[in-house]
Amino acid sequence: MIPVVFDHCRGWLHSGVARRGVIICGAHGFEDLCSRSSLRLLAEEISSRGLPVLRFDWRGTADSEGDGEAPHRVATWLGNIGEAAHKLVEMTGVEEIVLVGLRLGALLALEAARDIAPVRLILLAPPASGRALKRELEVMSRIFQGKPGAGEDAGFDGVSAAGFRIARETLDDLVLVGSRRFAGAKACATLVLTQ
Repeated sequence: MIPVVFDHCRGWLHSGVARRGVIICGAHGFEDLCSRSSLRLLAEEISSRGLPVLRFDWRGTADSEGDGEAPHRVATWLGNIGEAAHKLVEMTGVEEIVLVGLRLGALLALEAARDIAPVRLILLAPPASGRALKRELEVMSRIFQGKPGAGEDAGFDGVSAAGFRIARETLDDLVLVGSRRFAGAKACATLVLTQ
């Protein structure tokens, strides 16, 4: 495993020799915290079969640089996937990319796939839409706060769940993810695994 940095993101490249590479787009917040070791094991298993794998932390989260509470993170995170693809090609010479996304990462991978070619998708427990994920985050925020109507920190316009905060503008941007029409988008092989 080789530590890498790109687009203010910290990542880890698991080596491989195949012409097809994998980018793992993780979840966010509490779901990311709960799935980190599983995604690392997934990367190691895929790499052991010869495919190079790049996994990373979204800009402004975990070990990556930036402010995760900044507004309009969705565009930034989509850019992170594009930069991850460039980094994977640059470091390994792969000719095809598989985007593996978990939860929020699945929605973002689906959106980013329009700009990465050739690509395949594996979507793990994707929310039904960005709007559905926004509702889930708002409900989770209230549950973690322990009382109805709670979940928003004083002076912060957004939601907070288990210590992870997302700005209102980012939540609003999530509504557009997964709801856009894919007119003119190329078809690609896609595997969807639901809960």
